Amino acid sequence: MTYSTIHQIWSNKPLPNQFRDWSQSWRDNHKDWKYKLWDDEECNKLIEKEYAWFLPTYNNYKFPIQRYDAARYFILYHYGGLYVDMDIWCKKNTNKLFNYDTDCILFDEYPINPLDNKIKLLTNSIMYSPPKSKFFRIVTKSLEAAYKEEKY
Repeated sequence: MTYSTIHQIWSNKPLPNQFRDWSQSWRDNHKDWKYKLWDDEECNKLIEKEYAWFLPTYNNYKFPIQRYDAARYFILYHYGGLYVDMDIWCKKNTNKLFNYDTDCILFDEYPINPLDNKIKLLTNSIMYSPPKSKFFRIVTKSLEAAYKEEKY
């Protein structure tokens, strides 16, 4: 079973044209999927209403990007679907990647440094998961401990 909602996050500021076009590329190539653009207020409401235990950590992050990074994990855990950063363009439909039941799909990318071309990194810029996946349950639970350890 696939969970066919594309989630993206953008602040309450106007969306730049380039990001609007890239975001639209996902909708154009996935016409049978739902689409949800989350803003600051909606992310905060999700954490506040469903994951209040995490709200103090969420509110104490120094930078907004830290809240967006955390929110994407909670969104996928709660609703499932595909999370995609605003700066990723979609060339074609990706349904074939998600036609099976799985706990989570993470993608890798190569580092910017061409000398490190043998090293692949997992990225949180594009992720797929059903709701209540074990992987994102562990990730969401680990965020609070990571914050306390690192003191962002």
